[in-house]
Amino acid sequence: MDHTEGFIPKHGGYLDLITYQKAEIICDGTVYFCDRFLKKNNLI
Repeated sequence: MDHTEGFIPKHGGYLDLITYQKAEIICDGTVYFCDRFLKKNNLI
């Protein structure tokens, strides 16, 4: 077993993870909802 990479490898493959893809969809939906239904000058 090669320990030169460490515990978390530096491959950057998180974009292929289904959980990341779902979280990105939820985030995009939240931004769309806020832009459409919340007032921009409401600073509560």
